[in-house]
Amino acid sequence: MLCSIISPSVNDRWQPKDPPIRLAMPPAARPADGDSPSPKRDFLVVVIGAGATGLLVAQGLKQANVRCRIFERDDPANSTRRPRDWSMGLHWGREYIDKMLPPHLKADLHTISTDHWSETLSRDEYEWAQSKTDMETFPMVNGATGEIITHIKAITSRRATRQKTKNLFSRDLDIEYGKTLERLEDDGQQIICHFADGSSARADAVIGSDSVKSRVRSFIMRPEVNRLETLPTVMYNFTQKYTAEQARFLRKDYHPVFKYGIQPELHVAFIFSILDVPDINDPESWTFQLMVDQWGHSNHFATSAERLAHLKSIAHTFCEPFRSAALWVKEDTYIPADSPQHMPDLQPWDNHGGRITLGGDAAHPMAPYRGQGLNNGLRDATNYVEAIKKVVAGQTTLSSAIDDYDAEMIVRGREEIARSAYQGTCTHDWDKLMASPLVQKGMHLLDDKKVPKQTAPPRHGQFCNPRPEPGTIDSQHGYVVWPVAIGVWACAEAALRSKTKEDLRILEVAVEAMDRHWNPHFRGYCAWVYFDGNKDIYYDDNAHAGNALVTAFEASGNKRYLSRAREIVTGILDRGWDRSDNPGGMMWHIDNKNTRNACSTLAAAELALRLALHGVEEKQFCRDMAKSCIAFAEKHLLSKEEGLVMDAIHHQPDGSWKLDPMRWTYNSGFGIHAWLLWAKLTGDSSARDKATKLALQCVNPQCSLFDNTLAPELRIWWDETQFAHHLTAALVATAKDLGPDSEPGRKIVQYLTKMAGWCREWIVDPGDGLYFRSLRPYFIDESRTKRFNETFHTHHTLTALDGDHEPGQGPAKDRPLVKTVARNIPGLSSKGCGAIGNKANEASTMAGHSSAPPPTSHVQRLVAGSTALPLGHSLFLADPPPFGPPAAPPRASTTFLFSLNLPRQSFYFVAYHSNCISSRGIFATLCRLLSRDTPSSCPRSNASSSTATTRWCCPRTPPLRPAPCSPTRSWPTSTSPTPASPSTTPAPSCCRNSSARTSAA
Repeated sequence: MLCSIISPSVNDRWQPKDPPIRLAMPPAARPADGDSPSPKRDFLVVVIGAGATGLLVAQGLKQANVRCRIFERDDPANSTRRPRDWSMGLHWGREYIDKMLPPHLKADLHTISTDHWSETLSRDEYEWAQSKTDMETFPMVNGATGEIITHIKAITSRRATRQKTKNLFSRDLDIEYGKTLERLEDDGQQIICHFADGSSARADAVIGSDSVKSRVRSFIMRPEVNRLETLPTVMYNFTQKYTAEQARFLRKDYHPVFKYGIQPELHVAFIFSILDVPDINDPESWTFQLMVDQWGHSNHFATSAERLAHLKSIAHTFCEPFRSAALWVKEDTYIPADSPQHMPDLQPWDNHGGRITLGGDAAHPMAPYRGQGLNNGLRDATNYVEAIKKVVAGQTTLSSAIDDYDAEMIVRGREEIARSAYQGTCTHDWDKLMASPLVQKGMHLLDDKKVPKQTAPPRHGQFCNPRPEPGTIDSQHGYVVWPVAIGVWACAEAALRSKTKEDLRILEVAVEAMDRHWNPHFRGYCAWVYFDGNKDIYYDDNAHAGNALVTAFEASGNKRYLSRAREIVTGILDRGWDRSDNPGGMMWHIDNKNTRNACSTLAAAELALRLALHGVEEKQFCRDMAKSCIAFAEKHLLSKEEGLVMDAIHHQPDGSWKLDPMRWTYNSGFGIHAWLLWAKLTGDSSARDKATKLALQCVNPQCSLFDNTLAPELRIWWDETQFAHHLTAALVATAKDLGPDSEPGRKIVQYLTKMAGWCREWIVDPGDGLYFRSLRPYFIDESRTKRFNETFHTHHTLTALDGDHEPGQGPAKDRPLVKTVARNIPGLSSKGCGAIGNKANEASTMAGHSSAPPPTSHVQRLVAGSTALPLGHSLFLADPPPFGPPAAPPRASTTFLFSLNLPRQSFYFVAYHSNCISSRGIFATLCRLLSRDTPSSCPRSNASSSTATTRWCCPRTPPLRPAPCSPTRSWPTSTSPTPASPSTTPAPSCCRNSSARTSAA
């Protein structure tokens, strides 16, 4: 068995002078997902980096009889005897050492402790015997008074020195020293490692464990995401020996792990610990470690002497032993100054079919404030070894094994990076300290697998609903990502208008909620909250998520959002894009290559064009994708009879493609957006003409989008609000593009105004201000059906669809209806938004609103086609209130999207907008200028009127769309609108096309 490693120092500031060479690999050489596994006899792994992670990988592979080489950048002397050493927290990661080390090395595990004597000797005046309690907690004290703040929880915690750990882990391994990695080459079968000395090594698999500034990572991660962020702290981390008398004093009442003091006034954290006790009877041989962490860079003095003087100047503010430990530091001691670095936006890398990956600090650089780096690295090593063992045994393919390894590690690493960085903030903020992860959870591993998905980790909010709704939410895995993405989009547009810190914070939490669906391997969002093995990925969902992120970038300027949107296009959407013209387009689901849908194809074109308009690096790629998708839709999906966009084409056993001519509102909305954006990008006036023509057809009451059971002048779209909102937004964009004074623009605004009145009249629940899902009153309840028949002289009977009602026993019509906002949210009274619980009031107050019911002094009026304000700002104006115009444009009332789980208190998502007509969602789009007063009764809309002005009361809570639709939904053919071409338009199928969504759970 051969073993090899390259390991730059953790403190090494080396960065490649030249841009890293990108690994190239012929597409044909990449292993297909369906490759069958087979046993591997001569499989060889190369480890780059001889830190704890890399060495444990080598030990584990040796135990499994898998060939391994370890390459180490430093020479043997530097690798085993560095001038700087430090201790590391070893707690929950101990179990992985037990799994990987052979028995004779495990027997010596106690030797890596900073003071292995304390594990065998009884306590006297300065020695500790580590009892069970001692090993499971350590004290955090007020650094000024010595008062114990709390006992931090840990699992068999001990301090291990970095150098002793390396010495033990490297025993019996053949490490090749002095090997500086220059580049990696992938020939399609193996990885070739090229070193600075001219040598090279071939490997079937490579793992980089080469520290925070990983050279391997620079080869496989895109440069724009391979960036470290420096935290705003300065850390003095050094060692010291004292006189025998001083050492005995400092060790008196010393805890075997360390003593942790927080100075509340100076925002300074002081950790004092033993680093080495070579001779228990010789106190002058004892080495202590001092780590002083200060907030801000004002304390970043230029020289060691200045830093030592500063340390001694603040020492008197600390209690013992911190005070004496600092004051007794020798004057010639070198005091280094470091600022921790981490990777806050950890992204997946190209693992080249499983042939290259990362582990330890190279994979997830994190701040040291929760003591998680070593332990996560040990888990990485064990997981990697287990994955390779399965590959060698022929139980799985290398690609599949490392994909799973990467996916688990990236999710775990990303969340711990965030926790550790947050702990750094709390450590220097006395008010936040007691609620911090370290105090609340200790050093335990916070593993999502061990807690419910909808609440873990606590700092990540998640859309939730107390009642599962068919097709929208699963009790275990949260909301389908479509409505989550649209919720993010709505929050982004709210923030885009207001630019307030509150809205931007809400947006940040909303994106975090959506990111819980992210699949790091496929670089796309899963339909349900991500868990290991979840491949339930839809391309249209990802297009919606990408568009939401582009708007989030426009609102906040945060390039992370734009980067993720770009990754969606170059990652998951690139995977689903059929570049050929036979037939072309975008697939619908990752496991279904036999359908090309309008919702995925044109929504992807919309996202690609928005990115191209932002001038991203992949602009040409985005343009090509959009052009191809639009061409496909024009060729295959544009109805010649009506000019509307049809649903999909499906591959048949005989090799042909069969058209599904169903007309959904949202598909035409995507087409309008795609043509408008193409015209904006290219200046192609014909594309603008196509968008205008399609938009006008969508407001033509003779087309199949309308409920033809009514007279033409009374008709409204028959589709559901969750679908109609996409077309509504597209019509608003068209009207804005055409201008408010143009004839087409006036026609569009006239219809939008009419529909707004319809919605307020027929599908709002006056009991709670929430909207029902269906636009057809005779799908809602008996009373509406009766009133509808009386008003319009029709003869409908109530059609209760199971998917429109909450799940349960008995007939659908007897169960509560699904609404566009989650029902029965704790704190939301059934009497409406004027009577809200305390927690909802907190959110409303945060939004700048009073919790009291709004006044009822006047009724809002919609004025279509107004030119008083730019069309993009407001299509509608309100009558001035009797007391005169407000000093500033009123903000919209609070919109409750979903309950959000946050630490310590449950807020509600609130999306409040000023005069903005561009938000997602049919009501968030239309009801932009919301009334300050919401009368208990309001005038009925004049349903028979075709004028452009409709009097109506603005709703109190514009709803958010629920899920795409129910997988169990059945559509009554008899009540579906008759399309313009009955012979070519079948009854609607469930879930937008013939392939129903199913929960990956």
